[in-house]
Amino acid sequence: LHDRFKEEGADLMLSVINQWDAFKDAAVEQAGESTYAHKFKTENLPALRKIEFAKPADEIHNQIRGLSPWPGAVFEHNGNEIKVLESTLSKKAELNGISLEKTAKICEIVKIDNETLWVQAKNDIVGLKMLQRSGKRAMPVREFLKGYPLQVGEVLY
Repeated sequence: LHDRFKEEGADLMLSVINQWDAFKDAAVEQAGESTYAHKFKTENLPALRKIEFAKPADEIHNQIRGLSPWPGAVFEHNGNEIKVLESTLSKKAELNGISLEKTAKICEIVKIDNETLWVQAKNDIVGLKMLQRSGKRAMPVREFLKGYPLQVGEVLY
């Protein structure tokens, strides 16, 4: 298998080099203004990392994506710091099994499925997919919940 990939990889590399002008011309300029991302300062990290579920779900999702894997976005639950490494967004109406009449409190777990822990944010819900406790390895929600049980209706801070 290694030898086959070695040969095919060499052929692909030659075809890319021979068509380099076509690849170079395919680059697209970024639309809109560019922004400068300032370097993280150690004294600002605790406030920067803390997930505020009172924010809109898309802001929380972007915070998690932007801080993953280091320094990582975190929330606290019963004195344990839990880092969130992967998340997703969904409209409450798109999730099966959630009663639309029930209005969840901000930070409340509204649903747990095999892949995602759904938490109420300001305007919608955010799905937490990959979690890590301090001193432990990162795990998908299914594995995480085997060693750290969380229930629908619990509130995360």
